[in-house]
Amino acid sequence: MQNSQELVPPVQYNRIWLIVGLILTVAVCVLNGYILWSTRKKRIRSIEHLPVLKPVIVSIDALKQKYFTLITEIEVQYTKGEIDVRQVHLLLSTTARLFVFEAKGVSVHKLTLTEIKKLDLQALSDVITEYYPPEFSKLEAGEAAKAISLARRMVQQWS
Repeated sequence: MQNSQELVPPVQYNRIWLIVGLILTVAVCVLNGYILWSTRKKRIRSIEHLPVLKPVIVSIDALKQKYFTLITEIEVQYTKGEIDVRQVHLLLSTTARLFVFEAKGVSVHKLTLTEIKKLDLQALSDVITEYYPPEFSKLEAGEAAKAISLARRMVQQWS
């Protein structure tokens, strides 16, 4: 037997496969970089970095007229039978809170009665205190006319 080996020349691959491999490697690196960059922890902005908003001067007379109109609409809905006493109290409570929010700029529409009492808003606190029992009771209790007049009085006496 002959013990000789023939040398075989190396296989030459087409250059296209090198280019495809490099492109895929770069694409995977770019994708990983994007994922890491987009999910990084964002810097927390402190109150010093927030822009200062200019105070908006609201005409209290126009605001009162707007809320008198809203209260009258609630009264008309109740008179027509579209809403019940509980809904009257709920709508008036929301209306009174939004009035104070627009007049004073305090976010009382997000606060509970206890939190409102801690603020210096006695008129709103008294109105909401009156509205709470009929607003949250299971039985319809309360007087719609009294609630409406209470809301109108609060808006009228606001300064």
